[in-house]
Amino acid sequence: MDQGKSAALPQSVASRIAEVLVYRQGARVQRVATIRSPAERGPRIVRIGSLPLELDDATCRVALEGEGDPLCSELRIVLDVPAEHAELESAPLEERAEALRLRLRGAERELEVCRQALGCLDALAPLPRYRPEDAPAGPSPTAARLSLLRLRADAQQAGANELRALEAKIREHSEALRELEHAIRQAGGPRTLHDHEVRKAALLTMEGGRGELTLTLEYDVPGARWAPSYALHVNATMDAARLDMRALVAQQTGEDWRGARLSLCTSRPQAWAALPALPSLRIGRQQPAPPSTGWRPAPEGADALYEDYDRAFAPPPAQTAPSGSIAGARGLRAELGEAVIAGPPGGGMGAAARGAASPPEAPPPPAAAPQPAPLPALEAASMDLMAGASPPEAESRAPSRRSKRRASPPSGDPSTVSLQDAFEQAPADEAPAPLEPEAHLLEYGRMRMPRPDARSRSRLRPTGQETLLFELLSSLRLQVKVDLRSALEVSRGRLHEFMQEPLPGGAKAPSAPPGYDYAYVAELPVEIPSAQGFRLVPLLSRECSIEPHFIVVPRMSKDAYRAIRFENPLDAPLLDGPVDVYIGRDFLTSTPLQHVPIAGSVQLGLGVDQSVKVSRNARFEEESRGLIRSERALVHVVEIELRSLRKRSSRVEVRERLPVSREKDEAIEVKVGEVRPPWEPFAPERSELEGGRRWRVELPAGGQIHLAYEYTILLASKHELEGGDRREPS
Repeated sequence: MDQGKSAALPQSVASRIAEVLVYRQGARVQRVATIRSPAERGPRIVRIGSLPLELDDATCRVALEGEGDPLCSELRIVLDVPAEHAELESAPLEERAEALRLRLRGAERELEVCRQALGCLDALAPLPRYRPEDAPAGPSPTAARLSLLRLRADAQQAGANELRALEAKIREHSEALRELEHAIRQAGGPRTLHDHEVRKAALLTMEGGRGELTLTLEYDVPGARWAPSYALHVNATMDAARLDMRALVAQQTGEDWRGARLSLCTSRPQAWAALPALPSLRIGRQQPAPPSTGWRPAPEGADALYEDYDRAFAPPPAQTAPSGSIAGARGLRAELGEAVIAGPPGGGMGAAARGAASPPEAPPPPAAAPQPAPLPALEAASMDLMAGASPPEAESRAPSRRSKRRASPPSGDPSTVSLQDAFEQAPADEAPAPLEPEAHLLEYGRMRMPRPDARSRSRLRPTGQETLLFELLSSLRLQVKVDLRSALEVSRGRLHEFMQEPLPGGAKAPSAPPGYDYAYVAELPVEIPSAQGFRLVPLLSRECSIEPHFIVVPRMSKDAYRAIRFENPLDAPLLDGPVDVYIGRDFLTSTPLQHVPIAGSVQLGLGVDQSVKVSRNARFEEESRGLIRSERALVHVVEIELRSLRKRSSRVEVRERLPVSREKDEAIEVKVGEVRPPWEPFAPERSELEGGRRWRVELPAGGQIHLAYEYTILLASKHELEGGDRREPS
């Protein structure tokens, strides 16, 4: 491969997920890769693969850090190829097989030479001693014979070792050749990619820089959820505690978050926010409404781009619309089913993508095809406006959408009717409505120019998600068969099922007051694999001081409820979620926690405590009062006794409620008498309560406290209270 082609091929680099920000729904992932800048200068392409298929291309951002002012001049998102397919892209299969056959034949020749050498060693042996008939035998060469035998044994051992090594090498080459030949047979037709194998990759064109460069890629993906959870660890003396904030996190993004820094946020990844339009009052002639912000006029002279094509082929037919409708001007959306994409055997990435990412089109129309008659000016102008052309100043007004009558052309040829004449014939009693482009016409990243033989050439048309994915296919050295529609349906179906799963353990989705959002950063890296359900992840821990106390409502129950109160120790609000309470090392209870603002107070109930006894006695008396105006007085006297069995003093909050009359009801009056000791009004924070009162007392260890109050209900003698005159249970 020459140097020009090698420079055009992308360099695959390994990356890791360094940081993840999870929103209410979805997440923002940050990948980090280290790149070694080559010595030669010039642009180079870097590829980061195995990205999720549902990645939002519009949210991709890249940053380069390092010496030499590195710059990323282009970022493209393409479809990725699995690793087993990518391994076959390094060299043509036939070339690799031929090189392997040459190595196999060389090893076989070496094996034959080794066997011949071992045969020669077998023939190397001491000759028998020569004995002459008429002369005595000479001295025996024993030392020489032993040296020869040792030499032959050493050479045979070395030859045997070399023989075993060559046989193992031949077996290895033979197995590799069989696998490669099998791959060649499979590569003869389209290679089918399964739905779960279709992924995306990022291609970055880099310039400048030297040494090691740090590349950061950031993108948004759907399929991530979280819910807050807490754990409160109270010490045995009930005077201090530690609040641990945790989170139930689950993700279905298709990539594992291992060793990543985690942040959880209450906001949404994308939300529509429009700047307020300040109203204005103007005196004078009515002015047309200003155009939309994203509206752009169509380029002038776009038809000149197709002059060479028109000279070589027949010009495209004129645009036509069905009778009474201009729906035909919108064009037909291409239906993509199974697409077979075959990249060129060589060349740059851009050329391969253009050659492989275009679905087959019909051939251009013949030159002798009859041309339809031109459209009337009114219909042609309407189609131009829909296609994206900006209305001229003289034609800035549009016919009213509420008009039910159609403008009739003047006498003569209907093809000569201008748009201005049609507008002037509209009813004068209705104000013209401004022309507003449709929302999909403002998404310029999804607009494409049709083929030169199409009727609507030189005009941008919106495309679907399937067409965009078809264009994202990178250059492939083997044929690939992929069903994009099936892959999208499978991926979206999994995401829909994942988002509909209920949260475990009474957890609630994060929420924040309107206009405010908060982020919670985990103190340690996390391990959250994909499609493995919810995982409990620790976020942070804060120490806090608590105020233990008891709450009793003698009117409703004689039980004393233990509770604790503490201030929010975080710099962010505490969201709705369950709280697991531990006393020392023992688990006590799990209770729900409602939203607590910054520096707010938290009160948690810990259940019934039998160490505080409560008794309540009520007396009722009825009296008649008044000479002129006879009325009845319903006197209620309530006595409450608190008794402690604890070895330490306790704070007790006693809650009571007085009866209240309806607003502006003068027939009934409630008067409060003596109260021992004095109490204070009580109104719950999260509910409405009328007539609430409470005592806050210090109950000594093993001691008693007596509380009492009296109230009187005055009403006319002829009236009775609904439900009975007695308001207190005995």
